Formats: sequence, C-alpha cells, structure tokens
Amino acid sequence: MAKRAKTSEPSDSSEPDGAMGIVKVDEPVVDPPPEVNTNREPPVAPPALPPGPLPTPTGPSFGERVGRFFRFLLRVVSLLILLSLLSVALYLVLPWLYQKFIQPVEQNTIQVRELQSQQERMKQELADLEEQKRNIPQWLNSARSFEYGNDFGGSDELREKTNEAI
Repeated sequence: MAKRAKTSEPSDSSEPDGAMGIVKVDEPVVDPPPEVNTNREPPVAPPALPPGPLPTPTGPSFGERVGRFFRFLLRVVSLLILLSLLSVALYLVLPWLYQKFIQPVEQNTIQVRELQSQQERMKQELADLEEQKRNIPQWLNSARSFEYGNDFGGSDELREKTNEAI
C-alpha cells in the first residue's frame, strides 16, 4: 500500500498550512484498495491417474519400518546368542586348557626345583666323601701306629699337627 500524506486541520494557531498535524478521520484514502475477485471458481481437480501401478510415496512405508525394526531386533538377538555361545565355550574350554597345558608346566617346575635341591645335596655329599677319601691315608697310618693304651684321646692328632708345623 502506498503511504498517505498526513494533512493537518487548519487551526487557530499560526502554523503554516503544510505543517504536521492531526489527520481527519473522514478524509478519503489517497490510494484505493486493490480489487478483490469475488467470483469463486471451483478448485481444479487433480489430473486423472493413468491405469497401472500407483506411484509410491518417497518415504518408507509402515511395513518397511516394521520390517527394519524386526531385522534390527533379529540382529540384536543373534548377537546375544553368539556372545552367550562364546561365553559357554570359554567356560568349557578354559578348564581343559588349564589341565592340559598349565598344570603340567607347574608340575614340571616343582620337579625341576626338587631335582635342583637333590643335586645340591648330592654335591654336598660328594664333597664330604672326597674329604673322607683325603683323610683315609692318615687314618690308616694312625691305625697302624696305634698302640693299645698309649692313646689318651687325641694325643696322636696333636702330635701330627705339631710335626706338620715344624
């Protein structure tokens, strides 16, 4: 719409004629209102569809959505079944693996430790036997030179040590 210019009433005051003022209510509108077509035409009917299959809507139908939901549900259920089968398999296989591989290793470790301690004992026993072997000639000499009643318990050992020191 076009703007209309406001004109003021002539007043008693000394305002010029083109000055701003109050607009009269009964003044005619400068621009006439646009014409409105009052003739109503019936709405245009949509064109008739050709015979054959109906066009499909662009979005998925209700049946497709339900189908997608059940496929998703089937995937979730199959995943849960797969995970439960995996956990059952682990439950059954892990004890068998423990008995088949870990327990023999533990038993072998225990046996190796026992053999090592037995080896240490044998080394100590061998060292003792070698020491006894070195002392046998001294014992034989002591037994040959033994005179009954002359030994007062260790005097011959004392004599040997003093002879070795000299």
